[in-house]
Amino acid sequence: MAIVAVYEDWVPFLWGLGYVVMTHGYFGTIDPSRVYNHTAAINNPWVWGLIHGGFVLMLCVALVNNWVSTERSREKSRARFEEAEQRASEIDDLQAKQEEIEQQRAEAKEAREKAERKMQEVERQNTELQETASRFSEAMATAADGDLTVRVDPDKADNDAMARIAESFNKMMTETESTMEEIQAFSEEVASTSDQATAGANEATGASEDMSESIQGIASGADEQREMLETVSGEMTDLSATVEEVAASAETVAERSRETAEIADDGEETAQEAIAGSREVQTAIDSTVENVERLDEKMAEIGEIVELIGDIAEQTNMLALNANIEAARAGNGSGGDGFAVVADEVKQLAEETQNSATEIEQLIAETQAQTETTVTEARGAKADMQESTEAVKEVVDTFTQVAENAEATDNGIQEISDTTDDQAATTEETVSMVEEAVDISEATAAETETASATAEEQAASMSQVSASIESLAEQSERLQTMLAEFEVGSR
Repeated sequence: MAIVAVYEDWVPFLWGLGYVVMTHGYFGTIDPSRVYNHTAAINNPWVWGLIHGGFVLMLCVALVNNWVSTERSREKSRARFEEAEQRASEIDDLQAKQEEIEQQRAEAKEAREKAERKMQEVERQNTELQETASRFSEAMATAADGDLTVRVDPDKADNDAMARIAESFNKMMTETESTMEEIQAFSEEVASTSDQATAGANEATGASEDMSESIQGIASGADEQREMLETVSGEMTDLSATVEEVAASAETVAERSRETAEIADDGEETAQEAIAGSREVQTAIDSTVENVERLDEKMAEIGEIVELIGDIAEQTNMLALNANIEAARAGNGSGGDGFAVVADEVKQLAEETQNSATEIEQLIAETQAQTETTVTEARGAKADMQESTEAVKEVVDTFTQVAENAEATDNGIQEISDTTDDQAATTEETVSMVEEAVDISEATAAETETASATAEEQAASMSQVSASIESLAEQSERLQTMLAEFEVGSR
């Protein structure tokens, strides 16, 4: 019965049970000597039949209980194997997450390098703009002080806008210097003519004809003076327009500086977003480390269960060894051989179970080692992300400094624009003075024409002509004094 029960099949078990009941229950009562081989059982077959029946019943109960226990152990083992497979799948998912974290770290590094390159370019442009604006400011200040020979080199400009400003400024200064040279030459000529007119007026007291000719010369000179002053007025008007163009170009440069500040602000915002992304990645790494540590704890529990399975297999092996010993004691009969075969199969099954448990322990040990490696790498990734976050914070501070420098540059360009406006106002005053000189010249021409028309009364009106000539001389001296403030190349 025990040997048949090892196969865990109800059909041969019930046949064996029926065979035992038939031999001990039926044949034991009819012919006990065929069943029992001792006198006590032959004389009391019913008593021994009940004793054997009780043993068989207990054996059946024990075997059925063993079947149920074995099946439950198998179900638990299958459940634990399925749980182990699920844990292995979770480990694979953790490895995939680790690769994703590595990719995000590489992207964060690339974003940091791009931000650094952009910051360096902005700093370079900012420095070049400051240097160029400083040179232009010095040149304009020198021109405002009266030095019309100052020039700026457009080849040293850092961009097209500043180069155009330099060319416009040089052109304006060249035209202004030329105009001033003409005005100074004309002023000297007026002074010389005034001196000659004064001498002629003194001589005219004795010679009417000489006085008349001198008056005609004065009238002609006054006309020329008026025409030249009108030309100067037009040139000064052009100069005023050029100065206004320079002011507009300065406004363009200021606008570019403001755009640079906006770009720096955008870079700062991008760096802030990179910091936020790094913090999210760091949070994901913390969660991954916690999950892997929990998985390590579960793997330790599975290891304990596998050790229990190994102990059970070892005990089963010992039972199989005892069964072989009992089979050897039972002799060489067919019952002993069958029992030995079953014992060998049980031993083989126990050894296979032991080997499987050993392999599972090795897999668990490898999985735990890989888990420890994953935890270590995840913590390393966390440290790297913290360093990346600090680096991006430094980039944010740098962008803030760039924005402040761009604002300072904008203020410098605004000062240049204000200086240019002042120069435009000065030019307008010069235009007003030239127009006043034109008026004076026209008045002088009118007076000389009146003097020519009244040549017969020259003796009586000579004092008035002399006064007019003296007034013209004074105006010429005033003009020379004003023009002396300007430095030109020929002086």
